[in-house]
Amino acid sequence: MTQLRRGVVGVIAAFVVVSLSFSAQAGEKKKIMGTNKQGPPISRTVVPPGPGDDPKHELVVLTIRRDTTTSSDPDWNETEQIVYEQSDQVEGTGTHRGYFRRLHKNGDTEYGPFEGTH
Repeated sequence: MTQLRRGVVGVIAAFVVVSLSFSAQAGEKKKIMGTNKQGPPISRTVVPPGPGDDPKHELVVLTIRRDTTTSSDPDWNETEQIVYEQSDQVEGTGTHRGYFRRLHKNGDTEYGPFEGTH
């Protein structure tokens, strides 16, 4: 009976190793190039500059917009993403960060953070 258990455990272990190797191959990274076209804001909340602050300073507490992606990759071409963004800028130059939710044509949804300078 002990040998039978070892045999079963060995088969299960081999199955797990093979399954993990297929999962690792399926999860390989893929380089995708594309361009996002920003849509008009759905909602935008701005805090005005305070006393003594630069009158050209703008703190955007939240912008929500719908962007569209153009790509040569059919899985990404003409996908849309909803963007939730905050920015801190003076005369249009500053920093931004936020989150997005991309809606793929096949029904998949992708979420992620972003940040940068503009």
